[in-house]
Amino acid sequence: MEIDTGAARSTISEHVYKSSLTHYPIKDTNITLRGYSGEKVPVIGSIVVTAKYGGTSCRMDLLVVKGSRPSLFGRDHLSKIKLDWENIFVVSEPKPAKVGIQNLGNPVSPTLENLLSQNQKMFSSRDMGIKGFSARLRVKAKSRPKYQKSRPVPYSLLSKVENEYEKLIKNDIVTQVNYSEWASPVVHVQKGNGEIRVCGDYKALNDCIEDEGYKLPNTNDLFAKLAQGGTHPKVFSVLDLSGAFNQLFLDDESARLLVMNTHKGLLSPKRLCYGVKTAPAIFQETMDKILSGLDNVFCYIDDILIATENENSHLKALEAVFARLNMHNVRLNGTKCQFMKSKIRYLGHELTSEGVSPLQDKIEAIKRHLDQPMYLN
Repeated sequence: MEIDTGAARSTISEHVYKSSLTHYPIKDTNITLRGYSGEKVPVIGSIVVTAKYGGTSCRMDLLVVKGSRPSLFGRDHLSKIKLDWENIFVVSEPKPAKVGIQNLGNPVSPTLENLLSQNQKMFSSRDMGIKGFSARLRVKAKSRPKYQKSRPVPYSLLSKVENEYEKLIKNDIVTQVNYSEWASPVVHVQKGNGEIRVCGDYKALNDCIEDEGYKLPNTNDLFAKLAQGGTHPKVFSVLDLSGAFNQLFLDDESARLLVMNTHKGLLSPKRLCYGVKTAPAIFQETMDKILSGLDNVFCYIDDILIATENENSHLKALEAVFARLNMHNVRLNGTKCQFMKSKIRYLGHELTSEGVSPLQDKIEAIKRHLDQPMYLN
């Protein structure tokens, strides 16, 4: 279980219950749970178990919640079990990964290696920020400023969250301010690699922002364009943009709207933020303008796909894309980029010379979900 001092009740997921705890009968409960950002969490029922930790044990009432959410050790049992807080607070930070050609995995051709070596700057996080474009948010008429208080951070994430704040300040993505008419609370999302993504909970602000007219690409249309010439491409590369929205500067007025209220004070973003409803459309429009006119190049928000018939045309396309990205100071995440593959994953699909097919693990996940019995209240 994860220790979460922000959780009023201890919970386990429906998935954990079915796999390990079905010998404990589920009892009905009228308790209503709400998540970190206020959304309702569906509760199936409760069970009573005996928990042991160190030299102590106690009976625990656990709420079984629908789905495969994390199992949380909440405040309701902290007084019953004495935890070893000294060791719990010891956090080992992973060593930062090197970027660039060291992270390509498979051996690369000398021509590609030379091209990547000439463009090493694109794989650096220093001096990051797209040039020639900025993001502007438009507030609806008669909207009044909304100031919301900060939220507590779970102790288990505190060190990582504060380190991420320092990193954002150091990289000139946010700056500390003492006053703001607008302020939104923060949601901290733990990524698959253990790092923290800081997202403003801009639900209240989003109600005050005008929608963007620019549309995201339709994935079916995008994949259809791959075979417009009658044959499927044979060589693929995917370029992942580092930090995505955080590379695009905000204008001054928009920055004042997106101030985040944290347990460390007010942070004013200098770049476009996750959680803003118009951010995907704004960023998509920016990337489409940067890559405009390039053949065999497709982009969906922060993922650029290059697909060609052969290696020679692919290297030329890569060189053209790198030239555009360098012109506008766009940075890539070297640990996630894939170059000159005959088979590649893109937007939940597998791309090969045979065509496009959904990923098998996605299909299996859907099957597992459909096979689960439904609980009806």
